[in-house]
Amino acid sequence: MPTMSLDPMVSLEVGRPLPFATPGAPGCTLLPTTPPSGTSTIVGKLVKCRQLSKKIAFLDVQVVVDVQADAFIELIIKICPSIPSVKEALRPLHLGDTIKVVGDFEEDLEGRREHRTFKVIEAPEVVEKYIFQAGKTPFQPVFIAAGRSGGGSESVRPVLGGICQPVGAHPSPSSPSSASLCKYYTNTGRCPRGSGCLYIHTDDKVLRSEFFKSRDLHRVKVMKSEEGGSCSTSTSPSSSAPPSSQASRTHRASEFADFLVSTFSLNSSSLVLDVAGGRGDMSFELDALRNIPTITVDPRGRKLNKKQRKYIAGGGRDWGDHIVELYHETDFFDNHPELLGQVTLIIGYHPDQATEHIFNSGLLLGLPFCVMPCCVFPLSGVSMAFKEWLDYLQRKDEGIERTWINARGRNVVLYKSMGGGGRKEGHERD
Repeated sequence: MPTMSLDPMVSLEVGRPLPFATPGAPGCTLLPTTPPSGTSTIVGKLVKCRQLSKKIAFLDVQVVVDVQADAFIELIIKICPSIPSVKEALRPLHLGDTIKVVGDFEEDLEGRREHRTFKVIEAPEVVEKYIFQAGKTPFQPVFIAAGRSGGGSESVRPVLGGICQPVGAHPSPSSPSSASLCKYYTNTGRCPRGSGCLYIHTDDKVLRSEFFKSRDLHRVKVMKSEEGGSCSTSTSPSSSAPPSSQASRTHRASEFADFLVSTFSLNSSSLVLDVAGGRGDMSFELDALRNIPTITVDPRGRKLNKKQRKYIAGGGRDWGDHIVELYHETDFFDNHPELLGQVTLIIGYHPDQATEHIFNSGLLLGLPFCVMPCCVFPLSGVSMAFKEWLDYLQRKDEGIERTWINARGRNVVLYKSMGGGGRKEGHERD
């Protein structure tokens, strides 16, 4: 029978089925940690396809190495001169097809060859369609997770149903636990640990759902422990609300905006200074959606997210001024004296390094302020836990109050009203 040689490492007989391991086989061998340099050609069975965007996709293939052992490789397909469209490159491919790809193995940051990742430089070619191999039998996907390579005691076992784990490292596939899932892969579909990951990579919806529920409950427990400060606090129903009833992080800015409007009686005659406002989420929520004039102060320029782009495309008006500048206590108002008599409220939505500056300037100038702290950045540089950070900020003035908003993540709010949000002349909006 004639032989087709595509690569020094791969040799196939034309017309003979590829010797792939059957799902559930007792282990498979990964490629050597240092594959041959230069462009390589790989022939393998497509077992998984993940198109993350119009510009990039990831494929898992099971290939033949030295015609003796099976190996799993992750292919990266990105837009390049020879692949103008990822969608078109994937169009002829189906799970179970035997495909041929040309490219090179990716190097890691230290310059060593990564044994699982292969960058494709030409559109994949179908060598043999699965329907011609198996007739009408549906293809059973095999989702893999990297095990240790290089002679370790662990091997990789492909398992039907979307789970693959290092042998002996986790519960059996028949009764896996969500606690054994890789948090990186479960959250993003990618794992930076690559072959060193000891946790399960799976797309199983039930296990993923259990993982997220367990994670949310753990976060609530941690937040309650961290935020139960020694200072007097004002509790709210949201502080003990279950994760399922709390707003997601994507809606946290909206919840915070509603809190600001109700607490400080904000309206079209107010002027809010959003310190360290980042891309302008609070400015959008207050100025664009609630008609409350807002100025964002941040060293980075405004960057629109998907929701904001759709708002403008739908005919929504532009919103808020954006001052590209660092905020340092009273120095900001020295540079912008015209704002000192106009600002009615200073806010910080996870303002990081600017957090304590907001408290100090608000107390010094007698301006109302409201901050939702996140990262711990005391000006003194003293290391402290988040709970201690909240207590430290609240001890700055006996009039500072503490509450929670009904949203996930860091949702504690520290504020001082100074008698309300004010309605000063010069900012009345039609």
